[in-house]
Amino acid sequence: MKLESSRRSGIASVIGTMLFVVVALVAIGALAYVSSLQSQSSQAAQQAQQLLNLHGKESLSFLALQGGTLAVENGGSTTSGIVAVALKFANGSAYTIPSSETLAGGAALSVPGLIPSAQTCGKSTCLSKYVTLLGSTSAGDSIGLVTSLGNVFWLRPATAVQTGDPSATYQVTFDASGDGSFGSSNVITIDGTGYVASQLPLTLTWFAGTQHSYAFQTLAEGTGTQVGISSVSGLETAASGKITAASTGTVRTTYTTQYLLTVNGGSGLV
Repeated sequence: MKLESSRRSGIASVIGTMLFVVVALVAIGALAYVSSLQSQSSQAAQQAQQLLNLHGKESLSFLALQGGTLAVENGGSTTSGIVAVALKFANGSAYTIPSSETLAGGAALSVPGLIPSAQTCGKSTCLSKYVTLLGSTSAGDSIGLVTSLGNVFWLRPATAVQTGDPSATYQVTFDASGDGSFGSSNVITIDGTGYVASQLPLTLTWFAGTQHSYAFQTLAEGTGTQVGISSVSGLETAASGKITAASTGTVRTTYTTQYLLTVNGGSGLV
């Protein structure tokens, strides 16, 4: 009887140990799972915040041009991915045309170029629907662009100003030369987007009559020195300001190392 009782006690002890190990493993696994969820949640929150920041940096503006052409310009500080063109009529009819174009900061493109000529919207081509909307006088008719960040930019053609030449674009080149090394620092900012020395010369294509901002940068180089602008030439002669696309040309700045002169006062004795 004692042997049987001892055996049962030993089995119970083994089972108890096994249950303890199982419970411990389950607890460790649960903690690891919770930790993994927390890590994934933190990463998802960071990604969501990054997308939210980019979402707020997008800025697309429309230019309703004569001749049935609509231009869109990226005035934001981030490249926009255009995923769809939306055509919406006041009577409730709406059409979505998929796209896969990207539009860099400061660049512009023609909206009809986003619409395949053979694609149909209802009983007619999407291009003909677009032309109808562009010439509409109804405030409820709209043309929109949907971006990959979830923004939708709308134009109501009835309230747009019909100006400009839809066939006219100009190429403006920005360049810099001279003393000093900018490294990874921005040499120039155009329409809110910074560009480093390795990206220059930079040529941008703009629709005629569009206005853009630019600013060449001055950087500290060392103790008592800085990389300063000695001259700006070409289409503009100021280091910063507004430029209107009216001709093809170059805006070039020349840099030089500038020194800080320190004058120490004497004792006043002769």
